[in-house]
Amino acid sequence: MSSGPENSDEPTDEALPSPGLQSPLAPLTADSAVTQEPAPPVALPAPAITPPAPVDRYIANRERIEREFHEVRRIVLFYGAILTPILILLGWCFHRKNSDTLTAELVLGSIAYSVIAFFVVCWRHELRGLFTWPRTAGARIWIITAVTPLLTLTCITLARHAIAQIGWPIEPVLSPAHIARWPIAAFYLWIGLCPALFEEIAFRGLLLAKLKRLMTPIQAIWVTTLLFGIIHFDILAMAIFLIPLAWIAGWLTHRTGSLWPAMIIHFVHNAGVLTLELLR
Repeated sequence: MSSGPENSDEPTDEALPSPGLQSPLAPLTADSAVTQEPAPPVALPAPAITPPAPVDRYIANRERIEREFHEVRRIVLFYGAILTPILILLGWCFHRKNSDTLTAELVLGSIAYSVIAFFVVCWRHELRGLFTWPRTAGARIWIITAVTPLLTLTCITLARHAIAQIGWPIEPVLSPAHIARWPIAAFYLWIGLCPALFEEIAFRGLLLAKLKRLMTPIQAIWVTTLLFGIIHFDILAMAIFLIPLAWIAGWLTHRTGSLWPAMIIHFVHNAGVLTLELLR
């Protein structure tokens, strides 16, 4: 009688795994791993540039227009505040032709200078750096500063001589009564120094700084030049020396970033005109 298969701990052929198969739980080795090539990099599309919405452009333009209108309004207010005392003076002189106008000029001039001083306090940030001495200015700047008042005084002398030859009357700036009543130093202070200081601060300082925000520097210089000439109410003087003097003063202020060259030109010119009056 044959006996069944003996129980043994050794695995039989049926229990052995196939050589080509491995258990799912067996670790992968270099021989058993499946080799895969890396995928080529995929180029991402560039983000599309979205144009600004029309509403955004409208808001930006509206804000810019509002800022510019605000600057123009302040300029008109400032210029009108200076012009008002001068118009009052002209009306008073026209109404009282035979009266002494020197006192009225002093009073209304003081009002105009006070207005300028008030705006200087309010807009002092506009004058930042304009009172520094232009140390980096070249020789050309100082040559122009020295020659300009000499040329304007020469033009005034020649124009007066030509007008006298024609026979037109020339009203003197100072009468003998004025000279007898006031000391000479007071005239140089009021006619020479004060306009050179306050008018340059007003036109080449505050107005020029604000106008350069609205237009090119050359355009701003021309606008301040015309406003400076208009406020003097003398067409002949505008043609002879006011326009050239004011334009050069504005150009020097723009180039140097300082009011000193313009104030020097203005003071030397006014003092020269006053000296010519006293020597007549």
